[in-house]
Amino acid sequence: MKILLLLLPLFAHSATITIQKPCLDESIKLTYTPLEASLGEDMMNILTENQIPFEGSIHGINTLLGTAVGLDSYEVISDERMRVYGWCYSVNGKNIDKLMSEYYPQKNDQIIWFYAYAEIIKDDWISYCTPVTTDLPICN
Repeated sequence: MKILLLLLPLFAHSATITIQKPCLDESIKLTYTPLEASLGEDMMNILTENQIPFEGSIHGINTLLGTAVGLDSYEVISDERMRVYGWCYSVNGKNIDKLMSEYYPQKNDQIIWFYAYAEIIKDDWISYCTPVTTDLPICN
């Protein structure tokens, strides 16, 4: 019984980070203990420690797992319509409108990173953080 009581506090303070691989039904799942640092600080450490390829800073992920970056992440659909691809995250099933340097993970958080796009039509952003699906040209 003592062993069970000692282990429960360790698991009670953990958070889960899932990185969904673009265009695939696969993900990387990691468990860690938030240490009163921002998600940005945590992600830099977690990605480095787990040797997951990325470029970014504590403020945001530019590329993860070899995804396109810069102008290569733009999809021009027509003269008036374009998609811009990048990484977004949700916490406990809700998209977060904060830079990752502004969010502080809590125990039991389930953080999911997913490849997504923002779409613009005639200079109006009509969506953001729309998850990439396998039927999009970027997945072919």
